[in-house]
Amino acid sequence: MRYPIVNLRRKSHHLLTVSVGVLARCGVHSRSHAICLMMGVFFTTGCQNQPSDATPNESPKKQAPVSDRQPKEQDSPKINTDSPPDVSETISRDLKFVPDYALAVAVMRPTQMLEIPDVATFPGVDLQGGNPIKPSNVERCALVLLPDSGKYFDGRSGGNGLTLGFVVEMNVDAPQQKLVNQLSPGAERAKGKEDIYWPREVSYEQLSIAFPDKKTMVAAFGTVAMLEMLNLEKRPQQDSRLFKAYRQNDPQAQFAAAIDVDRLRHFYDLANTQLSDKSDFASNILLSLSHRTKTASLSWDISRPDGFSLQLDTDGDATVAKEQALQLLAATQTAVENTQQYLIDELGTGQQTEITEVTRSLSNMVEPLEPEMNEATAIVNSHKFPVANETLQRIAKLAAYQVAVLRKRAMRFQTSYAFAILGLQMHNYNDVYAKLPQNIVSDDGKLLLSWRVNLLPYLGEFGGSEEVKLYKKFHLDEPWDSPHNKPLSEQMPKIFRTRDSTPDANVTHLQAVTGPGTVFGEGIEKFEQITDGLPNTLAFIETQEPVIWTKPEDFEFDHDQPHNGLRPGEALGVLFNGQRVELKPETDDEMIRHIALFDDGGQFDVESIWWKRSGSHTVEPKQRKAGDPDLLLEVVQDGMRDEKRAALNRLTDYDLKLKRSDAKKVVDGLLPLVKTNDPNLRGWVLEVLAKWAKRGKLDWKQVEPLFDDPYEQNRWQVFKILGASGDPQVVPILLKGRPEDTRIRWNVIYERLGKVAVEGALPLLKSADEELRFKACIVIANEGDKSQVPQLRPLLEDDAERVRNMAKKAIERLENPEE
Repeated sequence: MRYPIVNLRRKSHHLLTVSVGVLARCGVHSRSHAICLMMGVFFTTGCQNQPSDATPNESPKKQAPVSDRQPKEQDSPKINTDSPPDVSETISRDLKFVPDYALAVAVMRPTQMLEIPDVATFPGVDLQGGNPIKPSNVERCALVLLPDSGKYFDGRSGGNGLTLGFVVEMNVDAPQQKLVNQLSPGAERAKGKEDIYWPREVSYEQLSIAFPDKKTMVAAFGTVAMLEMLNLEKRPQQDSRLFKAYRQNDPQAQFAAAIDVDRLRHFYDLANTQLSDKSDFASNILLSLSHRTKTASLSWDISRPDGFSLQLDTDGDATVAKEQALQLLAATQTAVENTQQYLIDELGTGQQTEITEVTRSLSNMVEPLEPEMNEATAIVNSHKFPVANETLQRIAKLAAYQVAVLRKRAMRFQTSYAFAILGLQMHNYNDVYAKLPQNIVSDDGKLLLSWRVNLLPYLGEFGGSEEVKLYKKFHLDEPWDSPHNKPLSEQMPKIFRTRDSTPDANVTHLQAVTGPGTVFGEGIEKFEQITDGLPNTLAFIETQEPVIWTKPEDFEFDHDQPHNGLRPGEALGVLFNGQRVELKPETDDEMIRHIALFDDGGQFDVESIWWKRSGSHTVEPKQRKAGDPDLLLEVVQDGMRDEKRAALNRLTDYDLKLKRSDAKKVVDGLLPLVKTNDPNLRGWVLEVLAKWAKRGKLDWKQVEPLFDDPYEQNRWQVFKILGASGDPQVVPILLKGRPEDTRIRWNVIYERLGKVAVEGALPLLKSADEELRFKACIVIANEGDKSQVPQLRPLLEDDAERVRNMAKKAIERLENPEE
């Protein structure tokens, strides 16, 4: 971590919260019982994803007419298996809509569960009323964790590259409209498709839903992910290691799951996930496993004391397998203990006895488990697990506590998101006016309106046009409480609402840091005047006392007691480089002083820490230029692993400016590291190379061996490098590849290459490869002009029907661009 003591974070989004919301509406009476059912599926049902925050929006600037996305009703994918017929049939149904490149799959079989004595009478399971689907009508419910390169490419949509898909298979006709209304309010039927529903605004926050047959629902956060799940018949499914792991499960169990640990772990590592969050049960367990664990599978028949089975497959021998299994069991015990303390901290000591009783009972279930070895595989079986009702009761109680906490976390996320947007828009404001946003003052120096009003037009890019309209209503030459301006304070934008705000409030806890020695207190207007550096200086903070958001009043820093006035317990904030911080009661006073003041010599970036630790430099930190590439490269070459990560992370900061010669130096210095066997270090290096590829004149052929890197995020960075090259020769490479990379390949073509892509696509119209001819037509249709029509006409006689059709569409589009 770059800043000692201060806990820095980016967006943390719990997929578990989303998944249980869907399950709760699919037949389970309450959200807590939805969690109760899914927590037994596997620790992979919840993931804390980082890095960035922003408004979700997955649509590229130009949407290609991808005609091969049309969903069809299909048979289950053909998966090679030597399992007995009944097992094969069950597994094939479980995986029917699961792409072979999925990172994890978890399946619950409610009808099987309800056949267990006493489960049907379990409190909270409603067999008859209220919900669109009764549990007794759900044959299986699958949750699928998928890599999404489009989401990774588009920073506004979260940037974490993970999304969720769902499959619900029923024994009765699905109540389609009721499900759509509850799961994706406002979704509209796709044009010409009776059984597909899109969100009104394309978003990763709302489900796209399809009904491939009368009894099945397929849904996903992201339209492309949903279409990919529907269209598995269009390409042969590979017998992936995830599928192999899943087939090891008991087909009679009510819960079954599998995870590609190696690949999912890579997502966590590149997001720089920390183990310090006691609440993230899933992350703490997953991160206990190294990349030597390739897959894990789990099945749980809650009707039998010996019905629980967990299998870890590694790339080593029995010693490695045993080590990984023991680490997993120890981490599970620790996660239970951490969860206990976390729940008590969050919910208060009034429920301490009940929480302790529940977590102790779960800990007692895990404690006796011992792994059995089978070469490179570790198997953990239960022998004395409680069964049915007792098991559900324990998990349901814990889940109910967690739901209460998740509500609080949702409000915290909203506040964290607000700070992230403010940090970004502060830089956008500076790009336009070459100065920081300031309070609005009169000609004679009298304070009139807050900087928050001044920033409204820039918040509109994310919050819509309402902020811009509101800004135009203010009389900027009048004070905040004038007869005209004061009523406008009742229209506080959502961005200024924090976790302590009431729904109808016109006051905010989100305030600028003022006072002697601070940027806003001294009237500093330019980033260049912040001599401690942007990563070391605090801009905005979450306060204890609110102010009316239009009033030019903010938090005044107390030098003698730095914690004074901060939000009790935890105060979120943002530095001038856009990085968020968490200030807690245990945060050192001296640390807060250093980041509050802009010219006191307090520097906590990785370069300064390395300078002090190595003792090999004669240039004082304040005398050298921030972001010194020589020093950062030295850290990457000789530093410890965490220091390497911090230095590489510094080289990707958007406030870092490098001359062409320095960018070239960075590219040349890092290129040898792309050959490392460490997938995480390779990914971090590729991220830096992707940022500086164009300015540093990186030859894309130097990363050619990584086109087929086994880790998604590494490949995605390589595609960005191809886009930065501006070389039409990369087009054939981008038009072919793995299906999970489709979105980012098309985005690179449209967003990075643009017209250059046409130059690369034209020769492909004569390719012997039908796929390349077809996709070349798509590129030309979107980026070309009338001059390419003659070269498209021969394809109207192409042997392949889809090529003929796409060529016809491309010609029509180019000849009638307005239509």
